[in-house]
Amino acid sequence: MDNNYTNDNEHVYSTEGRHRKHGHRHSSKRKWIYILSFILFLESIALSGVLIWAANIESENREHFAKQKELAQIIKDQKTELEAQRWDFNKLKSEQAKTCLPNLMQLEFKKVLEINKDYVKNAIFFLTGNNDKKFLEFKLVLQNNSSGNIVPKVDVLFFNTMGNQVGITQMGYQKDETPPTRDILEKGEVRSYDGTFEVNINDGQPEYIMIKVKNQK
Repeated sequence: MDNNYTNDNEHVYSTEGRHRKHGHRHSSKRKWIYILSFILFLESIALSGVLIWAANIESENREHFAKQKELAQIIKDQKTELEAQRWDFNKLKSEQAKTCLPNLMQLEFKKVLEINKDYVKNAIFFLTGNNDKKFLEFKLVLQNNSSGNIVPKVDVLFFNTMGNQVGITQMGYQKDETPPTRDILEKGEVRSYDGTFEVNINDGQPEYIMIKVKNQK
């Protein structure tokens, strides 16, 4: 009888021990599950924060790019308007200058300008030099279509945008000189004259020319 009692106690103790071990294992598992769940919860919060931050950055970038695009369009529109106003202003100045001096001709560089005034057929002009010192180089083509020889005399006058004369150069016969034979333009002859005009920067760049022709026989 005593032996049975002892075995029963041992069985009880053994069973309780197993229950305690199983309970300990279950408690450890639950603990790790809680820890892992908490870590996942923190990671989820962190990930949500990163996503919100990225979304805000993207939104700010879109807003920034939109503002840049809008600003670029405003600048483009203002530049277009400024160019239009500048064109209107230059046109007005040109009209005013031509009204005061109707014989003015628009000066265009690197382009053959048809003059066709008496024996002056055409001319071409080049602007050379630098910002400190500029020169206006040109070539006049003369053609004698008259019935006899002539001694050419050509005055080329230069005017700025306001219609003010800023220079003059003369070709051919000078009134206080005896015309040499080489200056005689024979009947049917075509000849070119080269000239240079130093531009006075303070007076403004020449924008117009006037050709005055005299026929000295």
